[in-house]
Amino acid sequence: PAGLWDFILSVEKPNYINHTQSLELYAKYNTSLSWILPPPDSIRPGDELTVSVNLTSLGAPVAGQNVTFIINTNIGPDPYNVTTLANGSAMLVGYFITSETTTLSIQVSFYGNVTIFPSTISQSVQVKTGGWLEEYWWVLVIVALVAVVGTAAVRARRKQKIAKEIAKKEIITSFQDVTKILHLVVIHKGTGTDIFDYKIQERLDPTLLAGFIQAVKDFGGELDQEER
Repeated sequence: PAGLWDFILSVEKPNYINHTQSLELYAKYNTSLSWILPPPDSIRPGDELTVSVNLTSLGAPVAGQNVTFIINTNIGPDPYNVTTLANGSAMLVGYFITSETTTLSIQVSFYGNVTIFPSTISQSVQVKTGGWLEEYWWVLVIVALVAVVGTAAVRARRKQKIAKEIAKKEIITSFQDVTKILHLVVIHKGTGTDIFDYKIQERLDPTLLAGFIQAVKDFGGELDQEER
């Protein structure tokens, strides 16, 4: 245990006497590094990287200690020493990812001292070197789907509009045809005799008209019988 201890140093040689020395022992505690602002899952060349960690021992912050951020890339390791603040935090701000970077991992280390043990955490980050199309292809898919659906909707509305215009014209034509009626004649279906007539504009002979219609009807019936 920690404290001031006495021990006896014995030297086995004639004419030497025993010496008593004091030895002070210090307790040594475990430490823990944890991410406050962790590295992103992926990053692109040209972006900036910012990460932060927290150094604690037995749940309490460890202040005033050097923490080393090591950025490992395909180019080589790049270490940065940062001193922990009163709350045990340390931050690496704005590390620039160069265009030559293809692999990236971050290691944060505290190397310890006489009273506390060292601690290390690390994490790999995917470096995306492809174009923006590789990452945002789904945006193009959504835009294409919206365009297709929008075009189909416009065409459907256009067809509905055309159909409404045609129906409107047919109704107008029907009313216009009504205004062209000159004479209204009601003919008995069986005998072909006119039973009612009404003059609208010009006078027609209803009996003559009824006879003409009956003759056409009889002629059509005879043709139908011959075809059978």
